[in-house]
Amino acid sequence: MAERVSIRASWAGARAWGVLAWAGVHSFSLFDFLPGTRWYHQMAEDLLDAMGPTPSDHLIDLGCGTGRHALMAGRRAGRVTGVDRSARMLQRAERNRRAEGANHVQFLRGDVCAIPMLEDSVSMATGFMLLPVLADPRSALEEAGRVVRPGGKVGLLVPSKALNPETAWAYCERESLHGLDRDTLIAWSRAGRGFDEPALRTLLEGPRRRNIQILPLMEGLAYAALFTCHKG
Repeated sequence: MAERVSIRASWAGARAWGVLAWAGVHSFSLFDFLPGTRWYHQMAEDLLDAMGPTPSDHLIDLGCGTGRHALMAGRRAGRVTGVDRSARMLQRAERNRRAEGANHVQFLRGDVCAIPMLEDSVSMATGFMLLPVLADPRSALEEAGRVVRPGGKVGLLVPSKALNPETAWAYCERESLHGLDRDTLIAWSRAGRGFDEPALRTLLEGPRRRNIQILPLMEGLAYAALFTCHKG
């Protein structure tokens, strides 16, 4: 049994690196496809459920990439602004927006650590896989707190330290995930830094943040992390 687990882990790791190499060449395709996978789509919906955007909300999606998360949020929020520093990503995001006919969604080019928006100008902010790829995640959290008005929510999707190719593979077996659903989850297990709950909570703590919640997703392989902005 131990030998079988070891072989499975090695094979899963090889699959992860293979999909990541493919993603480096076809990044637009991966960013477009990922939110539509069974496992990732459910996590994104779980985060939005926890935040509860309504037609009265203006939501900003930080590091929006090709805009798929912003468009998902736009099916609930009355207005959505996606921010990303990549002009090429934003070109694809705009194409996706036009295809969906989402006129209440717009995109801005900018750094998430220096958001090109006024203080207290939105009611919510999201970041899907934002923290694991940033060199300075605290700056992005401060900026999110600056542009979100008091009482507004910030919601983040992050992988946990429990996520690795072997645990991803085991989850796929339990949930009957196959093909690209399985391959992208295994690749995601290698794609960025994972957090344990204490480290994530410490990162989120701050004088302007209240009601911190860390909700386990995918049997603890990821977290939805939320806090309410407070300015006083």
